Amino acid sequence: MKALLLALFVSAGAAGTNLTPVPLVPGDNRVDIDGNGKPDLVILGQFDNNHTHNCHGISFFIHHPDGGFSMVPVANSDKFVWLDSRLTASSAKVLVNRLFHDGRRYYLVKAQKYGVNLYTLLPVRFTLYLLGKHQGEPGEPHYRWHAWRSFLSQRRYASVEESFAEIASLNPDTPPERYVAPVPETAP
Repeated sequence: MKALLLALFVSAGAAGTNLTPVPLVPGDNRVDIDGNGKPDLVILGQFDNNHTHNCHGISFFIHHPDGGFSMVPVANSDKFVWLDSRLTASSAKVLVNRLFHDGRRYYLVKAQKYGVNLYTLLPVRFTLYLLGKHQGEPGEPHYRWHAWRSFLSQRRYASVEESFAEIASLNPDTPPERYVAPVPETAP
């Protein structure tokens, strides 16, 4: 499966570069995530959840060459099409999902505080997801985010927003040994 993902998104002999955040605005954003030449749809939205902070979500829709769109289930579920783009605990963001690219492929990066007391300085667990095209059974989604790499931050942070500086300096093809951690074959 990893070979299929890499073959789908990596051109032969291309050298990776550091990750760059993809600037997204609230509403619809056009980004060619699957590399087929058609701009896909990335939607940032929010809804009131009757708490002090609104829920902020991100959804992905892949544009087919025939003009149709496929909804992409979120990285941690095959039932929902929106993913929390950020969750907060007071003023500290404890979970943030952002889109990055390295010039060849796109990554969904999940950053989540790692520990018991979310109000203290804690390491952040990063999980990088790659988009893969499903080749299996009928009735399955056409596309899915697959966990590719996972690692803990070098430092501790009050809010995961601050931790993304570590991601920006990461070359995903040649991460330092401390970064590499086992990731399950299927998305969690």
